[in-house]
Amino acid sequence: MKHRRVITVFLAALLSASVLAGCGNKTERTAVPDPGVPGSAASESASESPEPEDAPSQEEQAEQPAGEPGSERKDIIFASSGEAEVTGREDAGTSDSEEKVSVGGSAVSNEFPTDISGNSSASVGEAPNLAGEESGYNSAGDPVFKDGPGVITALDGTQLRVCIFGDDQFDHYRQADGIAALVSKYCNAEVFNCAISGTTAAMDESDNTTDRHWGSVSLCGMARAAAGELAPGFISVYEDAYRNFVSCDMNKVDVFVLWYGANDFRGSYQLATDYTEDRYTYAGALNYSVGLLKRKYPGAQIIVISPSYAVYFDGDNYLGDTNVYRNSYGSMIEYVMAAIHTAELHEADYIDSYLWMGITGDNYWQYLDDGVYFNGQARRRMAQMISRIILRRNGYDIPTETNLDTLDYSTLTRTGDGR
Repeated sequence: MKHRRVITVFLAALLSASVLAGCGNKTERTAVPDPGVPGSAASESASESPEPEDAPSQEEQAEQPAGEPGSERKDIIFASSGEAEVTGREDAGTSDSEEKVSVGGSAVSNEFPTDISGNSSASVGEAPNLAGEESGYNSAGDPVFKDGPGVITALDGTQLRVCIFGDDQFDHYRQADGIAALVSKYCNAEVFNCAISGTTAAMDESDNTTDRHWGSVSLCGMARAAAGELAPGFISVYEDAYRNFVSCDMNKVDVFVLWYGANDFRGSYQLATDYTEDRYTYAGALNYSVGLLKRKYPGAQIIVISPSYAVYFDGDNYLGDTNVYRNSYGSMIEYVMAAIHTAELHEADYIDSYLWMGITGDNYWQYLDDGVYFNGQARRRMAQMISRIILRRNGYDIPTETNLDTLDYSTLTRTGDGR
């Protein structure tokens, strides 16, 4: 199927592709191997990688909001079914207030606390009771809770609602230690996980894009459906995502989380950093989709997550990583920068997953099940990053080093309006 693009690439092809620079013809893509297909040799061989004994020792760095916060506006729908040498990378859009640490000779905004619990076998535990006393109902009939210590709500006093559009990292793990479930726990939020594995931000040239017979399950399609421009029937074969989507009242969503790029890069979708709204390119599709959601739901917070560090295998043979491999249009770092820059253009929040996750060629086995997909420890880290940004945008004072697994929520109070 075109949306999953399982690609076989021999080592010789990879090595020759790694020196490619510049752009090629759109129809002549140089694809990266997909090492994460469940059941593949690469997936199976990497799935038994041991869990780390200790988390990285770097201090956590701030997830820096970029621009205006989400304000207005929120049903639970978990259809749970080495040192990074980044040569030539410019400042990733961080503010002057962000502290930088040096990792492998590069300026890195490192996002994690030194003591963050959890791995793939850890129990998530019971979510804290974060709902306060009801003080009435809003015009939409949603209960409004009194503010107070230990009460986590949206700025308007209703329960937070989060809608997720993304690919494999969200869709493959819908269990209790999946990222979406953990965000629900940490933020007392109703989370609608509408992610679909194998999808891209960019549309494919073979997609049917007439409104009546729309067939693109890209971010562009998801954004159009969320904005009410398309019926969501085109994703009905993806039961988990479809069930969550139709259960979500988009008008009540407080936060949209968008995470795409790994499949755009592996499938060699054009990068196109002129930041037009060309929906057949990665940057253009992000720009189009974020802009559409911002116009339709101006009060909602949008968090754009960049693609992450990955390594590629052919069976048991190591082929290379995203620090050196280039597709027909550029390096993974350029796709990362496109995601960050797009967020900045729209004054949206972002997470630089490539750097802030701290995953490198020396430690990837501690955080990636098969070179690509996050294991339990990495998922928990990402969930905490997302959650801290959401909580701060809703007025809660959450220091960047805060471990939400050990935070005493009963002491947490709203201290501002999130701006």
